[in-house]
Amino acid sequence: MAKETEELFVKQAEVYKEARPRAPEELYSYLASLTPSHELAWDVGTGNGQAAAVISKHYKKVIATDVASEQLKYAEKRPNITYSATPTTLSKDDLTRIVGPEGSVDLVLIVEALHWFDFDKFYENVKYVLRKPGGVIAATVYPSRPRVEGAQLTKALDDFWASIERHWSPQIFEYVETGYKNLPFPFAPVVQGNEVPHFEATVDARFGEFVNYLKSLSGVQTAIDRGEDPLNEDQMKVFADAWGPPETVRCLRWPLDMVVGTV
Repeated sequence: MAKETEELFVKQAEVYKEARPRAPEELYSYLASLTPSHELAWDVGTGNGQAAAVISKHYKKVIATDVASEQLKYAEKRPNITYSATPTTLSKDDLTRIVGPEGSVDLVLIVEALHWFDFDKFYENVKYVLRKPGGVIAATVYPSRPRVEGAQLTKALDDFWASIERHWSPQIFEYVETGYKNLPFPFAPVVQGNEVPHFEATVDARFGEFVNYLKSLSGVQTAIDRGEDPLNEDQMKVFADAWGPPETVRCLRWPLDMVVGTV
């Protein structure tokens, strides 16, 4: 993860915790069912620890790491979770000290973050720490844009997305919006593609929560850094008119894709 990418998530750490969608607990139960042992899980790019908190119900110990230490200030605490801020690349010594020795990790989990990583270096570390046999690496991803209810709100979101398209990083188009189909992933499949169950993240949001999600997007943060405000007064009025009363609750939906492998 490049330094400028890390800074995107440092600046928005507090809003990120409240705004990002949460995957259903059934997803994590499914991933846990794929590992015969449940001693240790490593949640990489944990952010505010949403996934770590859930996966900790299935594993005796969870190591949750992130390069953005500011994000970890808002992490969900559990007695069996250890949070650590790490450099962008871990040496073998640091990997052993922070995560565990060779062959010790049952599940390496990456939620909506793998596309930012240095694949070669990260995968080398994964292959080192994964339990053999039985260790699993799983990376989940959802599209940046939620599915929304109502033709007027859908049109408003269409226009907004077009206005920020040039501010997205290339990884978003190449990997995220294709559901990781183009992602390099040098691991043996645990299950065949047509056997992977379908999951969906949903949020019942009021208007303020919807806006906070948009503020948390890396494309919006990049636009602000470049001197533009995509969520300016005029845009906010468009969204407010399309949403209706701010206390109106609308369901936002994100389909979840994943890649799951083993060494």
